[in-house]
Amino acid sequence: MNLVFFTHPSFLGHQSMPRFANMLAEGMRKRGHSVSIWSPEARFSKIGLPMVSKKWLGYIDQYVLFPNDIRTLLKTTPENTLFVFTDHALGPWVPLVRHYPHVIHCHDFLAQQSALGMIPQNRTGWTGQQYQKLIHRGYSKGKNFISVSEKTKSDLHQFLTFQPEISEVVYNGLNQSFKPLDIAHARILLGEKIGRDLRNGFLLHVGGNQWYKNRAGVIEIYDAFRKDFEHQIPLLLVGEKPSEDLMNLYFRSQFKS
Repeated sequence: MNLVFFTHPSFLGHQSMPRFANMLAEGMRKRGHSVSIWSPEARFSKIGLPMVSKKWLGYIDQYVLFPNDIRTLLKTTPENTLFVFTDHALGPWVPLVRHYPHVIHCHDFLAQQSALGMIPQNRTGWTGQQYQKLIHRGYSKGKNFISVSEKTKSDLHQFLTFQPEISEVVYNGLNQSFKPLDIAHARILLGEKIGRDLRNGFLLHVGGNQWYKNRAGVIEIYDAFRKDFEHQIPLLLVGEKPSEDLMNLYFRSQFKS
């Protein structure tokens, strides 16, 4: 089978979505399928301007220039091609291949819900609301969907105004080979990596600075935990570099180390 994967452009600096897309692409290659990856190139967005300007220039690369690239590529794409959108947020490109075999992966609809005021903790500005409308109009042209959970599938069906031809749940796989280690040995190895004594255990939070990862809340809960109990196990936050606000919260904690 010939597969084309639509992915987020590398100039956005995403981490989890490129890993997901690469996992799918490499997995299909190992199964003997022909795989191509279509993604916008940095043209306007590579111009040396402030970050706010680069964001809007990136939209030109993604939604003005790239659609023309897609139309050109379609002229030489085999008829038996399956087009795979690795994220429903790539919806603006869906109408270009809506009449071809396709499938759209859906991860979560937090941004869509925020834009509609359904999540008051994360208010979306006017331009963000228009952007989410553009995404919604796009993936609503699709017919076949894969959701990462039953909750995501339920949210998808609330946003669609029709019953999709295919809508299945496929849980995320692992993009590396893992195997369990003896707990005591694993704590020693990890402790050596970060220069901490973890033999008595630790609390772990994995995630970035996005609001829904609630890193600040984790630190506040940890502070309350340490004040009320005698346990002194450390808290590890694994992910991207902490934001300035998070670092300020860390420095104010009496349990920092």
